[in-house]
Amino acid sequence: MSPPAHLSATASRTQPLVWAALALAVGAVVLAACHKPAPAKSAEMRTPPSLSPRFYAPDGWTATWLGLPGYAPVRYGVAAPPVGPRATVVIVASVEENAEVYFETARDLLAKGYTVWILDPAPTPDAGAEAVRSTVLGLVRPQTGDTVILAGGRSAVLPILSAVERGPLPVSGVVLWTPKLSEPLAGQAADAVRNGQGASTPGGEKAWLRPTWDITGRATLADAWRVANPDLRPGKRPWSWFLAQANAASAVTDATRLKAVTAPVLLVNDRRDPRAEAACKALPHCAQAAVEAGDQPPPLGADGPRNAWLKAFTGFVEDAIAAQHAAPPHGA
Repeated sequence: MSPPAHLSATASRTQPLVWAALALAVGAVVLAACHKPAPAKSAEMRTPPSLSPRFYAPDGWTATWLGLPGYAPVRYGVAAPPVGPRATVVIVASVEENAEVYFETARDLLAKGYTVWILDPAPTPDAGAEAVRSTVLGLVRPQTGDTVILAGGRSAVLPILSAVERGPLPVSGVVLWTPKLSEPLAGQAADAVRNGQGASTPGGEKAWLRPTWDITGRATLADAWRVANPDLRPGKRPWSWFLAQANAASAVTDATRLKAVTAPVLLVNDRRDPRAEAACKALPHCAQAAVEAGDQPPPLGADGPRNAWLKAFTGFVEDAIAAQHAAPPHGA
């Protein structure tokens, strides 16, 4: 979001936090318009006592709920840098995560002068795509010359790609990492739904269990936040959920749909993924970056691959900022 031109230089230091608060107020308006009141439970979560300060919420972080027509509200939060933002990054958490696992990343991006929005995973890819579009169009509301980047990994790639494939969206680029573009249980899920068992859960689905391992580091951030906050603990996923994931993966990787994505895309991967590589080739503007393989996706991995991922990520954002500044004025 861009500040009004009449703001003074003195006011510009506090302006981003004011605009973050205004954005949350807009979110309340969206909720009301959708006739979906915000849940009674708080959107702010208790910080796990096991974590070090680098994993705490960044300064100015505020969370609330986004109402979506036809879907349950999705939790989101925003933080702005202490001076006028140079870019806006919208991160979408995957189903394996929650918004809080990206607090360290948010701190890194804020230090670069970017405003950071983080969306919790939505119940389905369709709901996630609507959440992405509502966030960009209804909350961020980019102005001409603004740089807006969508970002997410693993299953979050599905709603992000779906959002940009559905129609014009004023974003400057998309960053994706370790995408999950297939569902091993697709066939079984289709059979279960066809047989009227969509609401039942696969035999291998386990209820959330309190971890007995160390949860003080980056790789176990999701566990740490779930121990401290029961609302973040996932339930068993039904067959219908797995079918929705499979259908979304098939849809977003359709070559015709991918060719309609005009925004530049950066794909960061830590291993060979033929389906992701094929999708990148089908996109009109897609670059790939490789990082060292690890047990966790790059944002939650060891310092080496995470630093390489972050360098590729912020380099992409800086290139998008430069491209916006080099673009001719609208209508020229």
